[in-house]
Amino acid sequence: MSIAWRLQPGNREGLIVVSGRMACQLASKPVLYAGPGDSVLVKASVPYKFWNDGAAILLVKGFITPPDNYFCFLPEI
Repeated sequence: MSIAWRLQPGNREGLIVVSGRMACQLASKPVLYAGPGDSVLVKASVPYKFWNDGAAILLVKGFITPPDNYFCFLPEI
């Protein structure tokens, strides 16, 4: 399975794991792993990808700044 890279020019994005285990990779960095209560902040214009790294359902909350630029998420929903 291939996970597509995401790139959001002008936006900082954050992901907070509610349940499950998330794997996240930023640009050319090693893979990071996050569990419930952990968060990942992605700076503007940094390519990244994330995926479920466990057998349980992964539930995350996400946020972006600036808040008036949310339309970048609509194709993903």
